[in-house]
Amino acid sequence: MYLYTVKDEYIDYLIKNTDEKNIKYNKKEKRPYIGILFSINEQDYFAPLSHPQEKHKKMYESIDFIKLENGQLGVINLNNMMPVPRYCLSLIDIENQEEKYKNLLLRQTYEISKKKDIIKKNSTILYNIVLAGEIKHKKLISRCNNFKLLEEKALEFDLT
Repeated sequence: MYLYTVKDEYIDYLIKNTDEKNIKYNKKEKRPYIGILFSINEQDYFAPLSHPQEKHKKMYESIDFIKLENGQLGVINLNNMMPVPRYCLSLIDIENQEEKYKNLLLRQTYEISKKKDIIKKNSTILYNIVLAGEIKHKKLISRCNNFKLLEEKALEFDLT
């Protein structure tokens, strides 16, 4: 799995054209996304990688929340995963980052590679749970993106 950034234009488009609360603007630094989690209907899914925060250390892992080195290297929020057209992605050039950030990205990449099977498994299971929409998973579904809507918007998006 690699780390990518997603073009601002695509993020802006999703924010303006959906009610998804989990799609966030890129701040001064572009948020890294990991992928490809899985492909469905010829669309590739990516999940945001969150920087380490103190609260992550106290939180428990779940099907939609994966800690990297017990939260010390950040977390992967699978509930926020989304389809991204390939032309909206840029591979992060880790070697050309500022030293401290480069080291964090390298450590995160290593941890992701160790957990890649569970990341892929959980993302696929989560996707299917959300699409099935069963009432017993209401709380989990409520914190996830609307994957079908995002797939439609990804197909409609045109960078030109």
